[in-house]
Amino acid sequence: MTEKKLTGNETFELVKEECERILGKVETVVKKRQKGVLFFINRNRIVGWYEDGDEKKDGKYVGEIENRKPNGQGTHTYSNGEIYVGKWKGGSPWIGTKYNKNGKTLGKWVNGKFQ
Repeated sequence: MTEKKLTGNETFELVKEECERILGKVETVVKKRQKGVLFFINRNRIVGWYEDGDEKKDGKYVGEIENRKPNGQGTHTYSNGEIYVGKWKGGSPWIGTKYNKNGKTLGKWVNGKFQ
C-alpha cells in the first residue's frame, strides 16, 4: 500500500471535512459594518484611525466601523474636547453637528462639507 502525501490545502480540506462531520457544518458570517471604538492619531508622522490609542491625547470615535474607518452613525470626541455627532462616510464626517467642549454648536457637516 502506498501512502499519498497531501499538500497543505488538501490537509486543510481533510481536517475541515472531518470537523464538519463531527461538529456539523458551521456558517461563518462576516459583518461588513461593525460597532466599536477607534482613535484618531496625528503625531510623529502617524496619521489615521487605529484600534488602540490614548484617550487623553487622541481623538476617540465610538460608532459604526467599516474597513477600519468610521462609517455610519457615530460620535467623535476630539483631543481638544470638541465633539462631532452624526453620520460618517469613509472615515470622514458626513452629516452631523460639531460642538465645543461646553456643548455650544460650532457648525454642521452637510454631505462632507463643514458649514
